[in-house]
Amino acid sequence: GDDVMKFKNESYRIYSEIIQPFESQLENHKRLIVIPDGPLRQLPFETLVVDENGDSYNKLSYMVSRFIISYEFSASQLFIPGQPLKSNPSVLGFGSTVNSGNELASLSNRFPGGTFLNDDDVTEKNFKDISPDFDLLHLAVHGSGDTGEDFSATMYFGDKKGPEDGKMYW
Repeated sequence: GDDVMKFKNESYRIYSEIIQPFESQLENHKRLIVIPDGPLRQLPFETLVVDENGDSYNKLSYMVSRFIISYEFSASQLFIPGQPLKSNPSVLGFGSTVNSGNELASLSNRFPGGTFLNDDDVTEKNFKDISPDFDLLHLAVHGSGDTGEDFSATMYFGDKKGPEDGKMYW
């Protein structure tokens, strides 16, 4: 209802202002690398609505349907000298949200050699221990963001006991 319309209108407005002016330059590209700054660090570009059609979340057209979107912290980190881009990167997927099972299944079809953890295995400790060994990370976990002065963000993992509290901060 109203929430869908508010989301659609605001998401499409943002898309129209920051992506649409460059659409002609993106036409023949499948991959989009985003290097966000300031408050844009909290914007999940893949969820931006790309047209004004649709009256429910599952009928909206999102950027993720047009592009494979990845993020970098800075352009200087995009290409590290002496390290070629990998054609078959190692993938780690964490899923603890309602629809994360579908996401992880899709990723495992695309990257059959990947490691995909869900439910009780989605812990901060597991993430810290094994994520450095992977080229690509997919996190379908809950989070929150502070749009105040510091633009901090928090990801929530399922740690119920152990050495970690289940919260990772940006």
